[in-house]
Amino acid sequence: MAVLLDGEPALTLTAAAAIRLGLRRGATVDADLWRQVAAVAEAEAAEAAAARLLTARARTREDLRRRLAPRFPPAALQQALDHLQAIGAIDDDAFARRWLELHTQDRALSRQALISGLVRAGIAAPRAKRLVAELAPPDEAAGALAVAQAVTTRYRRLPPDVAGRRLWSYLARRGFGPEACTQAVRAALAADPHVDPPEDA
Repeated sequence: MAVLLDGEPALTLTAAAAIRLGLRRGATVDADLWRQVAAVAEAEAAEAAAARLLTARARTREDLRRRLAPRFPPAALQQALDHLQAIGAIDDDAFARRWLELHTQDRALSRQALISGLVRAGIAAPRAKRLVAELAPPDEAAGALAVAQAVTTRYRRLPPDVAGRRLWSYLARRGFGPEACTQAVRAALAADPHVDPPEDA
């Protein structure tokens, strides 16, 4: 419902909020009550904006906060996110587990890459590490080899040693450890008939 001030629309409240604040047609609103009304209206607007984002896809609390912080006062945004979290519309653990499920089905990613992905999505680093630690221990060597085999063709025109170094760096950037990178480079290049394996990957 619209709240009018001197006959002009000033802000919008839900009917429930208006009743809770004791507003009625023609009521006189003093400065203290107006501040309360404005705060509730801001929180409701922030919650509506967050709900629209959540309608498109699941998001973390931090992701919502980052996106909405430029538009709403901190107190209003916190109140909105607190309410959405209380009713289960925001559930960071559920989001993270679903994210991990999607990103470990068909992709060979290191644990560090998974943690980094969760942090970018808005999961706090300690929580991301805990959730990734709950996964079954990955076969890092197999994962690194799968990635290496998928990209080996891009290095075919390079000298073997250069190809080996670049492939090793590529794997390291994806979060694989040094030993897994070395084993994967040697195996992937050795299996490609168009590339001579480097003497020392």
